[in-house]
Amino acid sequence: MKLLKTLFIGALAVATVFASAQGFGGGGQRGGMGRWGGNSPLMLLIREDVKEELKMTEEQTGKFKKIGEDIREKFKDDIAAAKGDRTKGQEIFKKVGDATTEAITKDLATVLKPEQVARLKQIELQQLGMGALSKEEVAKDLALTAAQKEKIKGLSDDLAKDLEDLRKDQPKGKFDPNIFKKQVEARTATFEKATGVLDDTQKATWKKLTGEKFEMKLFGKGA
Repeated sequence: MKLLKTLFIGALAVATVFASAQGFGGGGQRGGMGRWGGNSPLMLLIREDVKEELKMTEEQTGKFKKIGEDIREKFKDDIAAAKGDRTKGQEIFKKVGDATTEAITKDLATVLKPEQVARLKQIELQQLGMGALSKEEVAKDLALTAAQKEKIKGLSDDLAKDLEDLRKDQPKGKFDPNIFKKQVEARTATFEKATGVLDDTQKATWKKLTGEKFEMKLFGKGA
């Protein structure tokens, strides 16, 4: 039951977009997509530090909040019906996430200014780290060769295995700072190896794609 409660809270957090971001922080080669659940534009937009960086207005925040409220209302019966059923809970979690992604993506360019969208994309790529280098559009922008793609994939696969081994040592239902530190170190080391595969021109392109470094607060507060 505790797992289901966590699942539904997570679904609502994605659906409402503006809900508290506590527990969803982390970033790319530093924190990655692990314990706190992602660095998509959705999860970034609920963070106070990101909103401050983007200089978002109350009106902009309110529009994203309204989108979240509409999604939550749309799926409230499905969430209630899935209560107590783990499989249905996972299904509705995905449905809510997909619907929210679609709604936010559609309205992103109309709610945010072009420069805000551009900076959001830079922050997203920074936080994705290895995940960014595996994105098809990034690989195209960097003009990665087949050999480079294969090398990066191998590093990603090795990282995934290392992180899985570390997760096995994680006390169930508890946060172990030592294991988290090892996860961060593993991501950092792997990301450095991956960027080392790039030539000087590709590194310059990567710098342009990611922009000025954004220091995300690990436990950044949400809206």
